Amino acid sequence: MKLNKIELTLVIFLILVGVIFALTIMFSIIFSGGKKIPLQTLFPSPTIVPLNSIESVPAQNTSPHISYDPNGNKKLQEYIQDKNNVPAKNKQLKINIINSLLSGKSGILYQSYTVEIDYVKSADAFQGMIKTTNIDLAKKEAVAWFIDHGFDQNGVCKLPLMFYLNDDVLIQLQDKNLIFNTLPPGC
Repeated sequence: MKLNKIELTLVIFLILVGVIFALTIMFSIIFSGGKKIPLQTLFPSPTIVPLNSIESVPAQNTSPHISYDPNGNKKLQEYIQDKNNVPAKNKQLKINIINSLLSGKSGILYQSYTVEIDYVKSADAFQGMIKTTNIDLAKKEAVAWFIDHGFDQNGVCKLPLMFYLNDDVLIQLQDKNLIFNTLPPGC
């Protein structure tokens, strides 16, 4: 098999590229002292640079400025610690709701556009996620759901039931200097 001049040039070129590549690898190993170089050194993370460096875009504040009512939190802790001191009627109602709607497990008991009521088995507590900026409406709707299921106001407080704001509502209310009470109204 005889190679023509172009094929011979191509073969010599490929051999030369291979030798240069092999020498590069050998020198990098020798001069690095055999140490492994982290990939971050070889390929650093990209840095985001604004397209127009003259105009700077103000950073969006994502940390909500909502305070929690310390008296409400203290009262909630008392309800959590004293949850075994619930009247027998309310204990039975609680057991019935959990068993009939959730088969004794954690899960969503009630859901609407304003509030979602969950039972958390590991904490043996109820949570009301507020999904609207009309906090009072959402809390009243949740309390009404429990009252419709036989609880009295004191029983709702001692379940315990605590409220929290979902992420969208937190963002919408972040500049309102809100003091949020995690307890149901009347507790």
